[in-house]
Amino acid sequence: MAALAIMPDNTLPMFSYRSAPPPGVGSLYKADAALHAVEEMNAAGNETLLIESDHEWVRGPVGFTCDLAPGLPLILLAGYLKIDAIGFGTIAETAYYATGGRRFDDYAQGADFTKWQAMLHSVDMSFYNGVAGLSEMCTSAIARQYKFGYLAQPCIRGLVGAPCMSCIKCFRKSLIEASMSGDWPAESEVSRMMAAKPIRNWLSGFPISMEVVLAASMSEYQGNDPLLLALQDRVSAVTGDVSFLHSWYGPSIDPMVPERYRLVTSEAMAKYIPKMTAEQEEAFRAFDITPVMDSKEDDVEQFRAVVKENLAQRSQLR
Repeated sequence: MAALAIMPDNTLPMFSYRSAPPPGVGSLYKADAALHAVEEMNAAGNETLLIESDHEWVRGPVGFTCDLAPGLPLILLAGYLKIDAIGFGTIAETAYYATGGRRFDDYAQGADFTKWQAMLHSVDMSFYNGVAGLSEMCTSAIARQYKFGYLAQPCIRGLVGAPCMSCIKCFRKSLIEASMSGDWPAESEVSRMMAAKPIRNWLSGFPISMEVVLAASMSEYQGNDPLLLALQDRVSAVTGDVSFLHSWYGPSIDPMVPERYRLVTSEAMAKYIPKMTAEQEEAFRAFDITPVMDSKEDDVEQFRAVVKENLAQRSQLR
């Protein structure tokens, strides 16, 4: 939703709807929330396409075959729909910290972006990665303000208004939302989520995937939940100050956004999120936890022990 909020008014949203699984193949995937969003946006007069495709079943494990895969329907229909650019929700943590979250890498100079941009240019289209300079903290803040933001539900395991609260996305989003509202999950809920296998395994990583946004959200925590305090200590010990993630990295607009749309995008961005100062931009580019990783092994092991102990305690209660 954040990407849509900063794009021109004539933007045509599209949901690539994964078709039913082949016979004999199971799936936990639920599109209920996305289908509800499409229905609500169309009912509000904001034309939104839903295009069903079975291309995600081509590969194993099931999923998109390449970066452009979610947009394949729009690429195929570009001439008919008069589409000149295609936007994705690639956020800063994915675009610039894709090296396992360890350090900054310039996405615009990377092989993925340059390869796909060249391919799109060959058919008179362009990438439109308007949110590439925004962290998940920023995109969540935009969704809280945008007229359709209430429809944003990233969980693909839950139902409308009822995310599963057992997946990585749900856990991460719950902490981000809590950092903005001040309404943190109850200790029992935190314990339950951190005992869930996907979340438990994710938190045991070093670095944790998208650790920077965890650090940004946990920097706001002032409670006394032992598990959240342990997580706060774990991420702050490694990442340090990441307050720059609350602002927009301005240099991302070139070449992430086609020149003809840069003004409207930057003006829309200014309604929601402040632009980074020169000092914040430098901190964003200078971020690199590689030099401290060896010295923080003890902190990581202590946190892993806390996660393991939480699981053991919950197992005893069953």
